[in-house]
Amino acid sequence: MFYSTPSLSRIVISTLLLTYLIYGKTVSKYSDTEVQTSNILLGTNQKQSAIGQADVIIRKKQALLSKTQKSRTIEYISLYDEIAELTISKNNLLMKMDKVDDINSGKTCDFALKYEEIEFVKTEYYKTPFHDEVAKTLENLTKLYEQCQPVMAEKYFNSVLQIKEHIYGKVSVEAAKAFDALGDYYRIYMADFKQAILDYETAKNIREEVYGLKDPRVTENYERLAVSLYYHGDKRNRAEKLLLDSINIRKNAHFSNNFPLYIAYMDVGIYYSMKDEYDKSIMYLQKALKLFQGKVNRNYIVIVGELSQIYLNQDNLRKAQKFGEEAYRVSREFYGSDTHFSVLENALRLTEIKNRMKK
Repeated sequence: MFYSTPSLSRIVISTLLLTYLIYGKTVSKYSDTEVQTSNILLGTNQKQSAIGQADVIIRKKQALLSKTQKSRTIEYISLYDEIAELTISKNNLLMKMDKVDDINSGKTCDFALKYEEIEFVKTEYYKTPFHDEVAKTLENLTKLYEQCQPVMAEKYFNSVLQIKEHIYGKVSVEAAKAFDALGDYYRIYMADFKQAILDYETAKNIREEVYGLKDPRVTENYERLAVSLYYHGDKRNRAEKLLLDSINIRKNAHFSNNFPLYIAYMDVGIYYSMKDEYDKSIMYLQKALKLFQGKVNRNYIVIVGELSQIYLNQDNLRKAQKFGEEAYRVSREFYGSDTHFSVLENALRLTEIKNRMKK
């Protein structure tokens, strides 16, 4: 195999830890709908079943692929795309279940190397490299390589950007999404905050030109940009201004269903917590809790967990226990596991609180 499973484990585990340290607390890029739906539809047992089903379907499609002539272009292309998307989904589920070691990095990267030819097959079929279907294959390649050898994904991100700019224009929502994807790659996988900032800034500027300065859609990447600024030094406190701007824009917007105000308050609260400005952090996190509506999601777990940690840092053990017990309870229910990273973190914090209360 091209890359060994232990190699992937080291890459992904370090990536996941880095992601948590850098961005794990700021999860607002995930919409409430996405999080709630994934939790409802895919509990632990259902995820296991989905992984098994994906394996069966992948094997069947690979068998069909081996019998398919390259001249049968549409069938050949479709099978490759379907296998790629199934592999990506399966690996994502394994990562969500903290079963990184179960991902076969060798097969993932070996398949990606073969899948690369579909870019050229599609280019010939559509008679141009500047087509959304070509971009689709390139986007799949970025995800496959992120799951087995992240350094190889960079060129495909840039190719996707070039296609989107050619089709939709340099000032377009699609171009902004492509720059955000690049920003995510450099921030999460490469820890290159300087480059991430440049890409996020470009995406932000594009959205401001497309939507105007007061539209909530311009805040799409504010929290990711703010986190990158903070970890890059942020001598001018631009991160703080950006997050406060997000509150004002969402508060005054006529529509902001996809950009709820409570998330903007949460992001500011977490920012102040990172700076050890606990009174400000508590104020904004409490505002977020008051505005929170609907079923428990990752954001709610982050808010109550963060409040518990802040009160622990302030030696306010009564309040730390109150929020700590809530964070532990809801994280166990939400993730359906006692071994998920979030559950373990909340359990360890709660144990520390109880031990300190005994002294």
